Amino acid sequence: MKQILIPIFLFVVSTGYSQTYSAVINDSTVISFMNQALAGKTNYPGTKLKNRKSVLSRPISWENARWDLNSVELNDTIFEEKFYFVMDTLKKYFNESNLIFLEKQFKGQIKTYWNNKVLNARFKKNYNLNFFEYSIPIFSVDYQTALLYEYYYCGNLCAYSGLWLYKHDGKQWIKFRLLKGLIS
Repeated sequence: MKQILIPIFLFVVSTGYSQTYSAVINDSTVISFMNQALAGKTNYPGTKLKNRKSVLSRPISWENARWDLNSVELNDTIFEEKFYFVMDTLKKYFNESNLIFLEKQFKGQIKTYWNNKVLNARFKKNYNLNFFEYSIPIFSVDYQTALLYEYYYCGNLCAYSGLWLYKHDGKQWIKFRLLKGLIS
């Protein structure tokens, strides 16, 4: 009987506390943050939202996120190089232990699909007009500050991307500051 119950118990425990998006942050933290980010205001002219945002079904990896054209010569798989042009700004909001924690999350992103059953968005598998693309958020040690890459495509020669700093005000996540961005 023990031989049957132990594997079942381990399976239930492992799936109940799964980490789909990050090897560091649990899914409930990511989902809670993303639902608030998805419900937040957009900061881009021409954004046409009816109800829920249209979002690509797969999060963009931090390595593929582009908020600075100057970074093409840098190695995007290394945290310090990916954030090279915003590191001075990051140091205003994150101390050394936070930067280490951010790097751990940067390296621990799991390539997956967004859970369309719990996130408040319309998901698309392909690129077309008026869609958003998001990274997995990465958080400070105290979970009061977060970074999120956001991309919005609105047509030919119409796109916005940005590295956003979010702050938690005790009740919800607030889109606090654009650290670096591109407009076409």
